[in-house]
Amino acid sequence: MFLTGVSLQQVYVFQANNPYRETPSAFTEGQDKARGGDLNAAVLLLEAAIQQDPQDSEVNLNASLCLVRESFELQHKKTRHWRHENTRNKQSKM
Repeated sequence: MFLTGVSLQQVYVFQANNPYRETPSAFTEGQDKARGGDLNAAVLLLEAAIQQDPQDSEVNLNASLCLVRESFELQHKKTRHWRHENTRNKQSKM
C-alpha cells in the first residue's frame, strides 16, 4: 500500500534526542552515510532533514527508502542467525 501525499512525519515517530537535529547539511550527510552502509546514522540525519523541511519530497523518499533498507538488513541478520542456530542444534542432536 502506498500513501500518496503523506509525509513520513505523519506516519513515523522521530527520535526525541536526535544529535543531528541542527545539522545544516543533514540531507547530504544522510545520503553519504546510507551509501557507506551506516544506516543508523543515515536514518537520524534524514530524520533531521525532514524536520528542517517537512515538505521536501526527495528527503521524505530517501528517508523512507533508508528505513526500509535498514528493516530488511535487520530481518536478514535475524534470519541468518536463526538458521545458524537451528543448524547447530540439529547437528548437536546427531
